[in-house]
Amino acid sequence: MIRVKLIYSEDKSFLYRYTTKLYNSSAGSDFVTINGNKIMVIYNTLPQNGWKLVGMVSMAELNEKAEMIRNFIYLTALLSLVIAALISLYFSYSISQPIIKLATEMKKVEKGNFNISVEENWGGEIGVLYSSFNYMIKRINELIHEVYLSKIKEKDAELKALQAQINPHFLYNTLDTVNWLAVKHNVPEISKIVNSLASILRYSINKGNDVTTVENELKHVESYITIQKIRFKDKFEVSFNIDKRVLHYKTIKLILQPLVENAIIHGIETYEGKGKILINGYLDGEKIVFEVINNGNPIDLDLVNKLLDSPADDKDSYGIQNVNERIKLYYGEEYGLYYQAIDSNTVARIVIPAVL
Repeated sequence: MIRVKLIYSEDKSFLYRYTTKLYNSSAGSDFVTINGNKIMVIYNTLPQNGWKLVGMVSMAELNEKAEMIRNFIYLTALLSLVIAALISLYFSYSISQPIIKLATEMKKVEKGNFNISVEENWGGEIGVLYSSFNYMIKRINELIHEVYLSKIKEKDAELKALQAQINPHFLYNTLDTVNWLAVKHNVPEISKIVNSLASILRYSINKGNDVTTVENELKHVESYITIQKIRFKDKFEVSFNIDKRVLHYKTIKLILQPLVENAIIHGIETYEGKGKILINGYLDGEKIVFEVINNGNPIDLDLVNKLLDSPADDKDSYGIQNVNERIKLYYGEEYGLYYQAIDSNTVARIVIPAVL
């Protein structure tokens, strides 16, 4: 008979009941049921003294611990997924955000805005992309400026070539002779026309200068009107409404007379009633606005404004096309000429910068 001496146990009855089974082997494990509770029994023999170490664990407790561990693993996995998603979003944003910003700037360039630059505070391929974009915009601006200067030089060359065909001294002397003959034979209208024509020629040549004052430009218009009023008799009347502050500002020459000519030929000449032309000039902030308004025949606004955006090759609209093109070449695309209708009047409006 096996004799058992219990050293220590919280449940002595269990060990006494299962002592024989525990001594069948030196180590092992088993499952038993005590009071309806399934218990795992684990035992081992100490080699030094032959003592048996027996451990009992309730399966319910083990399952509870396992469930806690499982829940902890699930929670850890979920948190890991969330953190991984956030990190992924951060890196995705850090890559896509500069590209989106660059795409936004490119859309501005598509609309014609070349005065932009992006900050090159990114490294790697994105930094290279930003640097290349800035260089491209800079180069485009340089090319635009070069084309702008070449266009101005081209227009200056055309004007100088035209002026070179005219011998001003010969013309002035001829006109003086005609004027003397008109005075001698008492024909004041011819004398007035000759003097006005001489003034127009002198202004047009202007010693090769393309820039003059608003005051001189208006005097040139008055000389042209003098000739046209003699030609058309009482067909029309002209009035000026000019802010005196604008008289000493600078302007390129020969921008108002073509508008008056256009108003007379296309608006007044075949108009059944009395033609009226009003010439306005005033300051609008840092800009000067000129308006030539006539009450004659209405014009096709869509056609005229479309012609203004076309190259100056239509002989019937060359004058106003040339005016618009020269203004834009000299001052920039935000300035120029356009037409509109106000009530029953046709308005030709020029906008240039106020430059002293």
